[in-house]
Amino acid sequence: MSYPKFRIIFRTPKNQYLVQQGDEAKYEYLIMSGIFTVFYLDQDGKEHIVQFATENWRMSDYIAYFNQKHANMYVLCMEPGEVLCLTFEGREQLSLGPHKM
Repeated sequence: MSYPKFRIIFRTPKNQYLVQQGDEAKYEYLIMSGIFTVFYLDQDGKEHIVQFATENWRMSDYIAYFNQKHANMYVLCMEPGEVLCLTFEGREQLSLGPHKM
């Protein structure tokens, strides 16, 4: 089985958005280092935090990611870090592969 190619983002600086509302939700992110948050803004512009993520956690705007739609949420780097990006197609390919114990 050939594994999908990953795109690694090195040294993601503090306050860099990986996803913003309206962006195409192309990736699921695996946190290699750093601290990230996933949030959305309500109609009044108030921020609602959905998830904090740190090393070995996964994150994305999952509703948009799994439906291959535009994001309604933001993914923000709160502390410099690194993430591993996995496309929806890559994730599907991995899930179809052999599972060994």
